[in-house]
Amino acid sequence: MKLKKFLSLLMVAALFVGFTACSNDDDDSNIPNQVTGTWKFSKLEPVVESSDAEAKAIATATMQALLADVQLPAFTIIFNADGTCDLTADGIGQQQGTYTYANGKLTVSGDLFLLELAGDAESINFNVTQESGKLALELDMKQILAQAIEDIKEKLTKFALAITLDPA
Repeated sequence: MKLKKFLSLLMVAALFVGFTACSNDDDDSNIPNQVTGTWKFSKLEPVVESSDAEAKAIATATMQALLADVQLPAFTIIFNADGTCDLTADGIGQQQGTYTYANGKLTVSGDLFLLELAGDAESINFNVTQESGKLALELDMKQILAQAIEDIKEKLTKFALAITLDPA
């Protein structure tokens, strides 16, 4: 009788372990958020790609003219695990916002000077990559500068600003 009871308990335990091991593998909460942490501004540079040499030259000149007027201050941004972010910039002070990150896409909103890169937008979307511990935020400028590049927009593979952030 004791053996039967022991085997029954063993079966229940095995079923319990089996069911807990079959949790939803699609749950994103176990995937580390590669942007969470403290980052400091490193550089801003244009990213222009095209198989058409003339289109690439025009787009590069357009981007260089834009960047001649853009002076990003030194800044540090903290992406908190709760979806908030805190940005501290020289000459501007501290600003708060929110962010979401999924599938290599970062959306930032709030009272942040970075939103000025996208005109009067309430949020800004970046493609995110991470290499050698640095975080690269790429902002697609095709829509933002649509009028300036209207004649060549279809010939551009990539027309973006890349912001590189180093770990702080």
